[in-house]
Amino acid sequence: MSPAQVRKYFKDLPADSIPFVPTEVEVEILTMQPRIPLEEINRVKNQLREFTDRVNKGETSFATLARLYSEDPGSARMG
Repeated sequence: MSPAQVRKYFKDLPADSIPFVPTEVEVEILTMQPRIPLEEINRVKNQLREFTDRVNKGETSFATLARLYSEDPGSARMG
């Protein structure tokens, strides 16, 4: 059965023959926060501090670091 046939079928039904069905949506969002080891947090913080130092000393640009280390393909490509 095609979508056009379905539309025609419902269009041809008398209005009083179609039951009223209220539209209702229930949404539930479940979130879980990952447990990140303290060592990993410290490793990332140290790496970010190194990046900041390199940019502040003029050794490299933020765009270069973004291209090299960004995990987001769009940001990495744009720098």
